Amino acid sequence: LSEWDTGKVTNMKGMFYGAVALQQKPLWYARWEEEDHGLGYEKWWIHGPEDVFRECNFQLCTNDCIYADFFADDDSAVKLLRISFDGYGCCDCTNVDMMDENDAKELLAWVNARRISDQDRCDKIMARYCTQNKEVIWEDALKEYELFVYDD
Repeated sequence: LSEWDTGKVTNMKGMFYGAVALQQKPLWYARWEEEDHGLGYEKWWIHGPEDVFRECNFQLCTNDCIYADFFADDDSAVKLLRISFDGYGCCDCTNVDMMDENDAKELLAWVNARRISDQDRCDKIMARYCTQNKEVIWEDALKEYELFVYDD
């Protein structure tokens, strides 16, 4: 670069390195982004029946990409009614199985608190439940949105 005709500037080597540095995140910033700083980032969040335009007891959502509508009865039984994936549409889940009793109780505790306190655990519950019902829910959408558990 130092050989280019740049008017008054004869050596652009330093400017080139500065431009490259601006395009890359500093290592300390990348590590900071990976840590949880209590800023409240949540992949999953809950909408109650008053916030949902479709009939359901509650809805789990992710970044405007997945909307999962659930039915819950008085005995803490939870069942997926429908799930929509950005780019795939809305999947009717009439024939899905009920959620595991322990997972359902944990999910309902979050619903009652209006906050999912363990995002990783919610991911695992949703992935396990969706994978168990892969005959009904579109498997390619589950894989794309990382809700498919592969058997090892």
